[in-house]
Amino acid sequence: MKTTFASLLKSAGLASAFVAAPAFADDPKQFATDKAAVQVNTIVSGLDNPWSVEVLPDGAYIVTELGGTLRIIREGKASAPITGVPKIARKGQGGLLDVALAPGFETSRTLFLSMALPDGGKQGTAIVRRVLSRDGKSLTQTQELFRMNRFTDKGQHFGSRIAIGTDGSLFFGIGDRGERDRAQDMRDHAGAILHIEPDGNIPADNPYKDDKAALAELWSKGHRNPQGITIDPANGQLLTVEHGARAATRSTRRSRARTMAGRSSRSAKITPARRLASVKQPMATSSRSTTGIHPSRPAPSTSTAARCFRNGTETFWSRR
Repeated sequence: MKTTFASLLKSAGLASAFVAAPAFADDPKQFATDKAAVQVNTIVSGLDNPWSVEVLPDGAYIVTELGGTLRIIREGKASAPITGVPKIARKGQGGLLDVALAPGFETSRTLFLSMALPDGGKQGTAIVRRVLSRDGKSLTQTQELFRMNRFTDKGQHFGSRIAIGTDGSLFFGIGDRGERDRAQDMRDHAGAILHIEPDGNIPADNPYKDDKAALAELWSKGHRNPQGITIDPANGQLLTVEHGARAATRSTRRSRARTMAGRSSRSAKITPARRLASVKQPMATSSRSTTGIHPSRPAPSTSTAARCFRNGTETFWSRR
C-alpha cells in the first residue's frame, strides 16, 4: 500500500516549537482535538511504507521505508534511494525501521539505523551506525553496534525506535517477537528497552551490567512491542508507547530495572488482579483495555505511526 508522508506543523500552545508550513506543501487540513488545533500539510506522496523520519540540519527530511530504502525529502521531492543501506529482512513487520541522527550530526554526519536483519532464514532486530556522505547520496563506515541474541522465523514485534540521551547513549526497544514469554526472560533481548553506548559498549549505569542472571544491555523488561520512544526535553525522562493489537493507547514513564505491568489485548482475563505490588503500572491506559495483568503483555495501543517529539518537531504519516 502506498502511503502519504505528512508533517504536523502547528499545534495550539506549542506554536513556537513548530516550523511554518513550507511553500511546497499542499492540501492543508485542520483538525480540532481536545487539547489543540492541528494543521496538517502534505509534504510528499508516493512513498512506500515510510516508517521513520528525522529533520536534517538544513530542514530537509531523511525517511526510512520498510522495504529497505532510505531517502531524503527536500522541497517536496523524494531523492533516489541512498546507497549503502545494509541488506534487511523484509518479513511481516520487519524491515528498515528507525533512523536517528547522532549529536553533532552536522559535523560528523553520523546516524543510527534500526532494522530487521536476516540470518539463515531467521530474522531479528539490530542497530547499526553509518556516516551519510556530504551530498546525501550514500552511507559509509558501517559498524554494527547491536544484534539481538535470538533470531526466529516470526515476522512480528521487532520494535524498534531509537532515543538518544543527553550523553549520546542509545535507548531502543525490541518487541516480544510474537512469543510473550520472551519478555520475561532476563537472558533474552526480546520484550525490552535496551541501552548501549554510541560505540556499542555497555553504559556504566545499566541496572544489570554486573548481573550474571541478566543481559547487560537491558534497561527494562516486560514489553509487548515498544514502537514509540522519546526523551522528554523538559525533564529528561524516557517515555515509550506500546503497539498493541487493538485500538487503545498507553504511555509509560520508564525507570530502569523494572518489569512492566500490562493488560491483555484479548477479551479474556489473564488473572483476576488488576494490580500487583511487584510490577510497575503504566502512566496511562486506554479505557478500552481489558482487565487482567500479565507482566509480559503491556496494554495494547493503536499502531504508533506517530513519533513523539524529537528536537521540538512532531512528524507523522497517514495512509491513503
